[in-house]
Parts: sequence; structure tokens; C-alpha cells
Amino acid sequence: MDTQPNKRAISSIKAMTDLGIEYGLSLDQCLDSTAITVQDLTDPEAMVTVSQELQVIDNLVRHLPDVKGLGLQAGMRYQLTTLGIWAFAIISSPTLRAAIEVGVRFVDLSHVLAKYDFVEKEDSAEIHIGIEHIPPHLRTFVLERQLATTLLLIREMTGEALMRPRELYLSIGELPFTTLPDILRGTRVHLNSSMNRLVLDKALLDKATPKANPATAAFCVQQCEELLN
Repeated sequence: MDTQPNKRAISSIKAMTDLGIEYGLSLDQCLDSTAITVQDLTDPEAMVTVSQELQVIDNLVRHLPDVKGLGLQAGMRYQLTTLGIWAFAIISSPTLRAAIEVGVRFVDLSHVLAKYDFVEKEDSAEIHIGIEHIPPHLRTFVLERQLATTLLLIREMTGEALMRPRELYLSIGELPFTTLPDILRGTRVHLNSSMNRLVLDKALLDKATPKANPATAAFCVQQCEELLN
């Protein structure tokens, strides 16, 4: 596989195929119509396209229609190493505002399929997660996976001082969690919403984050800029 700029690391697909296999699917079923080989999955330098990643998601959704929270389960398998330099640039940022801005700016370097927007209002700040460009039958999976990734980044960035969203609006009709994670305790959750968004207290934006590291942040941003260019 080549490494064109519009491609992403294969680690995300490896995590999804592992999930599918645990539910009884074969590797051929997980990789059907993707042109991804077994050798590619074991090659840390291999890259894949967005369409290939969507095809893997389509395969999982099609073969496992009765599994609740499939996208959430996929997202919970991701670690900072899965998310790459993009994640380290976020969690080492000096403030929550800087972290969000870095995340939005360099989102094309991640496995993220959703589109991010950051909107500041008079007394709040919102992170919008757009999935309108995703095929309708895959949107729930993509949203669940993105929610898991977002909560992972918040948890890693804030450490023990959990920064809980004030409100969470989701376009899905049912939460994928069996029990609400700690980071959402006290968060007002709205389902069947027209837009997917996290609402944060604006006062939190410029507070220092517990894991801020100026040297690491500067290095990661520089690496992100070079990769993006």
C-alpha cells in the first residue's frame, strides 16, 4: 500500500477487525471488498483510505446487526498510540481551548471520520461532531466510535480532575452504554437531537490542564504541521 497524504494508519482497522473476530466473524468477512491483506494488518507502516475504513465498518454493521453499541466497543479499543501524534498534541496542550483548537486543526491526521467544529458562545463552548457526510446506515457506528474517542482524550488530558461536559446532544435514540461512564456523570444527555455536540463551561477553556507539557506540545504541533503539509 502506498502512503498518499489522504490516507491514514491501518491501526484503526486492525482494532475493528479484532472486534469482529471476537464476535465470530472471519477475517475475510471483516475485510471484504477492501483490498486490505493480512500482511497489511501486520505492517505498522501500512496506510488505508477513508473508503476502505468505511467498508470495514459496513462489513461489521452488516454482519453484526444485533450487537448493541458496536461503534462504542470499537472506539473503546483505541488507545493514544492508535490515535497517533494527533492525540499527543491534544493532551499535552496547555489549556482546554488550545487542545480543542489543535484537535480541530489537525483532525485530518487522525482516524476520525466525523467533522469537528468549535463554537464559542457567551457562557459556553461547543464541540460539534458532524456525521451528515457519512452513509446513513453507518452514522450510528461512526458517532458511537467518535464519542468513545472524544471521552478518551478528555480523560487522558484532564487526569483525575475530570472535566465533565455540561450537556451532551446526540442524534441517536438510545445510549450505547450499559452504565454511564464516570466522565458523563452529572452531564445532561439529550437524545434524538438534530446535531451532535458537547456543551462545555466556557470558564474551563483557559484553565491549565494537568498533563500540559509545553515542550511536548510544541514538538507534537510541529510534527503535525509537517505531516499535514
